[in-house]
Amino acid sequence: MKISSQTLSNYGYAVDTIAAKAKDYVISIIRYGIEVEGLSSVSAIRDYAILGLEQTLGVFGDQAAAYSANVYDALMSEYALDLEPGKSYGMDYNKEQLTSSVRYHAKKLVNGDLNGFLQNVGQKAFDLTRNTANQTMIKNAKRDYKKGVRWARVPSGLETCGFCVMLASRGFVYHTKESAGYNVLGLNRFHSFCDCRVFPGTEDTEIEGYDPEHLYDVYLNARKTIYNDTRRKWESAISSNQTIDSFSQWLTKATVKEIETRSLQWVYKNEPGKITKDKGANPLTKERKIANTLSKNGFDVHFKKTIVDKKTADLLINSNTWEIKQPVGDRKNKTIGKNTIDHQFEEASKQSRRLVLDMTVVNSYNLGESPKNQAVALFFGKWSKAFDEMLLISESSIERYKK
Repeated sequence: MKISSQTLSNYGYAVDTIAAKAKDYVISIIRYGIEVEGLSSVSAIRDYAILGLEQTLGVFGDQAAAYSANVYDALMSEYALDLEPGKSYGMDYNKEQLTSSVRYHAKKLVNGDLNGFLQNVGQKAFDLTRNTANQTMIKNAKRDYKKGVRWARVPSGLETCGFCVMLASRGFVYHTKESAGYNVLGLNRFHSFCDCRVFPGTEDTEIEGYDPEHLYDVYLNARKTIYNDTRRKWESAISSNQTIDSFSQWLTKATVKEIETRSLQWVYKNEPGKITKDKGANPLTKERKIANTLSKNGFDVHFKKTIVDKKTADLLINSNTWEIKQPVGDRKNKTIGKNTIDHQFEEASKQSRRLVLDMTVVNSYNLGESPKNQAVALFFGKWSKAFDEMLLISESSIERYKK
């Protein structure tokens, strides 16, 4: 069965309307305490806010849960599944964590930032109310797992973090929050400002605009980009007793960060990254080709205009300057000299601390891993003080190496 994007949007809008009311309500409670009750000390306002937040969550959390349960029933009816009515699971939160969060935000009161404190506490009410709707869907799906119900984590906007993208890529396979990585690596998702919706379905359910297969490709692309560098860093940390975490944990964290470097349009809509340029910029044909490769892999790139007698890198990627180099060697004999790649580093060091090194030409010489190994060795060896980061482009992948 296919669910329309409008159905998902309507559900999200309704939940967020309840969450927004929760935010406004708790802010009004705190203002009442200050303006009517005469609270003035940081501790008094803070403690009043904690009580107000608990009261708010009791009211609006129940509303969000009830609405979510009704939507669950409607969807199960459309799926033609004979199930018990969806249960409304009230607000479930850790009081100690909630208190700790308000105490943390109370630092703004110490600095005289009342509005900042109000907005942070209000956002807490918003997030927890929204999360109650998600939890209601999760718990009902878990209850009905044996009847064929699953749930998916569906991004509802273009602000979802890399961790959420990774989870959303799994589609309708979850039936418990643990299997969805709810607390994987200690990352407490659903996090603040998280725009994911939990939607129930079956393994055959499709949601218009939600393409978990593409999101999985995004995940694999990012994972491949950072795999070798992450392995190197992890092995170094293990050998020096600087970590007890597994390689899988390191890899997940690095993959999440890499996803967040890519164009949102590529991540969510499978559109190439944007290629733009300064007025007067005139990139070479080979540089355009390299930019196209980056674009197809989700990088937004911007060519900079060369300024005579001034240090000018070729590209901007994520607001950082990058210099493009392409070692060629002897095209006729399909060989490279011992200084071919080293010379590219030398030239690039005059322009930027970040290097895009296109290895596609020398890789066509069938020299095995030698050119790549030389580049990596130079980056971490002879030229380690000159560069902070390198993107290594080959025919099938882009690899990132970072200090």
